[in-house]
Amino acid sequence: MEFVLTLKDALNRSARRATPRQLRETASSFLIPFEYAILNEIPCPQCGDHGWEQTKTVSLNPRKDLDWPYLCPGGDEHHCICKSCGHPMTVTFWFTK
Repeated sequence: MEFVLTLKDALNRSARRATPRQLRETASSFLIPFEYAILNEIPCPQCGDHGWEQTKTVSLNPRKDLDWPYLCPGGDEHHCICKSCGHPMTVTFWFTK
């Protein structure tokens, strides 16, 4: 399962204001809350529950087809298991401006 998250949307929703230096170095930190909000809404395809336990999170290099000029990771891959039935799931989030 893949999602593309935009920094513009994240900044519009964030109470924090970013300096150009913060964006250059830590732009992805503004998108992380939205990753978890989406994860918490995904139902398990096996049992329908929404409780996921993360087993591993991997930072990803930016995708070449997405505009991500920042020094920080260009996405995250979350490996999870359903807390109710143990069904595994991997969700990838890509970042773009």
